[in-house]
Amino acid sequence: MQVAISARALKDEPVTIELLQDNRIIDSNQLYPHKLSPGKNRYSQSRFEPYETIVEFTVGADTLGSHTLSARAKPLEKEVNPANNQRSTVVEVTEEQKLKVLFYCQVANFNVGKIRQALARDDKIQLDLGLDAIKNPALSEDAMQTCGYTKLPDRREELNKYDIIILGPCNAGSLTDAQVDGLYSFVVDRGGGLILLPARAGSAGQIWTNDKIQSLMPVIIPDSSGLSQTDNSGHIELTFEGIDSKIISQTDPDLIGDALISAYCRITDTKPAASTLATVRDTPVICVHRVGRGRVCLINISQPFLLYRQDHNGGLLQKLMSGLTSYVGRVANVEAGVELFAQRVGEESDKVRFSAYVCDKSFAPVSGANVLLNVKGQALSMNQASPGYYAAEIENAGDQSIVATAQAEINGVFLGEKTIAVNLPPVQTEMAETEPDEEFLHALAKRLNGKYVHVEDLAKDSAQMFQAQVQIGSETRMTSAWPTWLLLLPLCLLLSISWYLRRAIGLV
Repeated sequence: MQVAISARALKDEPVTIELLQDNRIIDSNQLYPHKLSPGKNRYSQSRFEPYETIVEFTVGADTLGSHTLSARAKPLEKEVNPANNQRSTVVEVTEEQKLKVLFYCQVANFNVGKIRQALARDDKIQLDLGLDAIKNPALSEDAMQTCGYTKLPDRREELNKYDIIILGPCNAGSLTDAQVDGLYSFVVDRGGGLILLPARAGSAGQIWTNDKIQSLMPVIIPDSSGLSQTDNSGHIELTFEGIDSKIISQTDPDLIGDALISAYCRITDTKPAASTLATVRDTPVICVHRVGRGRVCLINISQPFLLYRQDHNGGLLQKLMSGLTSYVGRVANVEAGVELFAQRVGEESDKVRFSAYVCDKSFAPVSGANVLLNVKGQALSMNQASPGYYAAEIENAGDQSIVATAQAEINGVFLGEKTIAVNLPPVQTEMAETEPDEEFLHALAKRLNGKYVHVEDLAKDSAQMFQAQVQIGSETRMTSAWPTWLLLLPLCLLLSISWYLRRAIGLV
């Protein structure tokens, strides 16, 4: 487990990083400021860069189930903002589960054979193969019994037993409406993964132009006439999204050497929420997007069997199929029937709104359920907002890291629970976006014969800049007896008039 630490204005004292599992301290580590990597010159940046480092912990999985792991920095003396000293996450400890994968196609060719071999090499996959390439009904029944072939289910309940469905070359006209609707519900409602493979050039490409399937596809294809495109050959290049997804590494394409790969069909554009993971000469060849609760991936490679290498444990094709199944797959019996989300109500509010989605075993929304929310030691009842959706709000949630658990039941039947650890944005105050005008402060300090020092640059010896000085001297000051000379003239005039009157009456 890696913990990214970011700190500002550190003194010489060490910082203690504690690791908690279910609110119990299981490990700790001390960081010393001289071992941290400083940021760039803060005066050249709009925001002052902090000191950063990464601390690693090794955590053992002792019991099955959900566990909350928290990394906490012990507050330092006179720390300004301790609210951002903790981050949490939730991990699910389970027994080793295999993804149930159904690989269905109606054409037998090199692509299908090599993809099946690549999938069979993956230990995390339990593979069912549905091959409807045998047209003779009697031979088809014999093949199903002897080789374990599986047909594409007609019922949603049977489709929902799988975690991933890989749809190979198929004739859209041969699929029933129930099968197409089941595939759509499998992705949108159940949250399953769907991988679409290319067909042989000029054969069975109509499945991509089916209206229901097109709504699931992450790209826009003009029409069936533009499906074949074999002259646009080049090397596979990963995009930034492809590198970040870690489906394959940047060096994996080197496994095919100088072999050129061509895109299977011309793509007009990708859909707004789609991610292009790999391209061939600017043509998307691997695209993924989320539809409802699930993901859909399109492999737009004309001859994927060229990626297979027997001498390299399946080569790039094995790595690609293993990475994609991990990326789009979702084990149903591990995921709960409850989804929980949290967000702040406004940037300047300390309220947090929790939303829960509750579904049954058929992945249909449940109305009238009792949903209990536990957060910060409080137990709240969530109110139904719409079928399957429930909401609740809490106040005085100034912490940036919150752990919450939602449990749902209906008529005494437990539907599931979900625990999340959310790192919320800090509460914005009126001074949150205010930065000091350093240019003005530097000019003011120069005008006053002083020196401007940023608070983050203050150290223990900063007080030495203001050493006391002793000065001895004498000072003479004269103060007038008549601080107001205008008052003297009326007094003299009054005295003269009094003397003249006294003399006139003979008193002087």
